[in-house]
Amino acid sequence: MASSSDNFEEWDLARVQELVDNGVNESVRLDFKDSRKIGKQTQQLESICKTVSSFANSDGGTVIFGVTERDNQRMEIDEGIDHTEFSEEWLTDVLRWSIQPKVDSNITRIWLGEPNESRVLFVVEVKKSVSGIVHQSKDKIFYKRNGSSTLKMEYYEILDVMHRSDGPELRCGVKMLSTSRGGFKLLFEVENLSDEPALDYVLRLL
Repeated sequence: MASSSDNFEEWDLARVQELVDNGVNESVRLDFKDSRKIGKQTQQLESICKTVSSFANSDGGTVIFGVTERDNQRMEIDEGIDHTEFSEEWLTDVLRWSIQPKVDSNITRIWLGEPNESRVLFVVEVKKSVSGIVHQSKDKIFYKRNGSSTLKMEYYEILDVMHRSDGPELRCGVKMLSTSRGGFKLLFEVENLSDEPALDYVLRLL
């Protein structure tokens, strides 16, 4: 594993299969990659680091290696990655030495089982950079997530990430709860994603 933070999620084959069965689409925080993306060729290494660094520079997220697209629309778990050649330690070293500064991430190995006993999936969870650090990929380029795509960052976007540490970074969530009288109430949850304390905040409903 390549982790310096807690609170990473639990992953197993059943959970990945559930994503596939439910037709969950790729998004700004989720990406599926064919097992053939894992390899030692320069193009493969650059692709791995490009994707992982883009999550760190955006909102964090999860990359699953071992899920591929069939018939241009249907996702399915593929034949997997040969663990005798590519271990999680190998992938950890790729991320550690090819992305600068290193990302805060966690790698989960998932065995496929029979008849592919030596083959695995890799789930890479990536934390969002909130310390003003912008992560540079192996090809010396800065990347971001834009929907389900990975794009080069503009100069102003790099500056924006660098300034994340200038103040607290708050995220607000809203839940609608039913009441016993048939109405509803709104529950607001505010989370501080940065190390900077937030002494107060204002919510405006427009």
